[in-house]
Amino acid sequence: MVVSKPDLNPQFIHQSLNHLLSESQLQQFLSQLQIIDPNPGELFRRFDQTEGGIYLILAGKVRLIDQEDNLIASVAQGWLGQIGLFADPGWQPYSLRASLGLKLAYLDGKSARFWFETHPQLQEYIYRQGEKLDLLMLCQQASGLNSVEELLPILPLLTTEQLEPGILPHQLTQNRQLWLLRQGEMVHGSGLKLIPGQLYFQEILPLEGEWLITKPTQLYILADSPEAKVNVKPSSKTNNKNSVLKTAPLKTVISQAKIAPATTPLTYFPSPQIKIAHWWQQSSKRYPFLKQHSDSDCGVACLVMVSKYWGKNFSINQLRAVANVDRSGASIKGLITAAESVGFMVRPRKADLLALQSQELPAIAHWGGIRHGTCQRRA
Repeated sequence: MVVSKPDLNPQFIHQSLNHLLSESQLQQFLSQLQIIDPNPGELFRRFDQTEGGIYLILAGKVRLIDQEDNLIASVAQGWLGQIGLFADPGWQPYSLRASLGLKLAYLDGKSARFWFETHPQLQEYIYRQGEKLDLLMLCQQASGLNSVEELLPILPLLTTEQLEPGILPHQLTQNRQLWLLRQGEMVHGSGLKLIPGQLYFQEILPLEGEWLITKPTQLYILADSPEAKVNVKPSSKTNNKNSVLKTAPLKTVISQAKIAPATTPLTYFPSPQIKIAHWWQQSSKRYPFLKQHSDSDCGVACLVMVSKYWGKNFSINQLRAVANVDRSGASIKGLITAAESVGFMVRPRKADLLALQSQELPAIAHWGGIRHGTCQRRA
C-alpha cells in the first residue's frame, strides 16, 4: 500500500460531503486527507478491525466482503469503513479488498470524529451511506440473489422510515416501486408478512387493506420514478414464495414479480453443486461447522450450520435478531420463526434419540428449554 499527500479535486470532495462544509472548512478537511493506493487484491480493512477511519473511493473499485470471505459487491463510489466509527450493533462486519487501479482518500478516525461532533448533518450523511452498505449485505444473505450489485445505483434513491408498532400510515403505501425492510416486521390483512432483507416489488404488494407493524421497523422505500432501475435475478437458493422474482430488461422501471401459489409449496431440488457437496461431506465425514460466539448463540449457530448444508449463507448476527435471542439463548418458538424467515419449512417433532434416527437429517435437536444441537448423520 502506498500512502501519499493529497492532490485532490476540491469540487469532487465537496460533492462527496453533500456540500455541507464552507469553503474554509473544506480546505481544512482536504488537509487532513491521505491518498492511499492499495495493491490489487490487498485486504486493507479486515472485518475484525474495530477502529479506524473512513475511505472515499477516488478511482477503481473496492470489493465488499463478508466475514466468511464471500464477495457481496464491487463498489465504485462513496464512503466506506463507517463500521469502525459508529457503534451500531446491528451492522454486519465486512472486509475491504482492493481491485486493480484503486485509489482512495483516507480520513483517520480522530479527524472524522471531530467533524462529526461539529457537523451533525455530516455525521448523519456518512452514517446513512454505511447503513445502506449494511442493507446490501442483508439483501445478499436473506434474498438469495445471485448478485446485488444491480441494487447499488438505487441505494442513494431509497428513503427510510422509522416505524413504531401500529397501523402503517396510508400515505406510505402510495407511489412505491419497492419496499425493503432492514429490521422489524410488517403483516398485511391478507396474511402477507414482510421480513428484513427481502425485496418486495409493487406487483406483489396488495393495493387495498391495512398493514400492521408488529415490532419497531426500519422500512426503505423506492419511489415510483423513472430515474431508478433495478435488474436482479433470483437464485436457485431462494425458496420464499413472496420473493420469487422474475426479471429481465424491460421498458418499465422495475421488473415483474412472480408469486408462487400459496396452496402449492415449492419442492426443493438441490443443485448439482449442493449434491456433490453432500456426497463429499458424507464420504469425508466433515460437515458444516460454525463456532458459536457466546453461550446464548447455540440455537442460531445450529441454524447457520443447517443453512450451509443446503447452500444458504446467513450470519449469526442476522439470525440472532430474528430469533429474538436474549441472555438465556433462543426459545424453540424464536428459532422456528428465524428458520421460516429464511425459507425453511419447519416440522417440530417430539422424539428421543432412537426416534431421531428415523428423521431426515440434518436436524436441530432441542432440549432443556434453550439447549440446541445439530444432528448431521446417523452413527
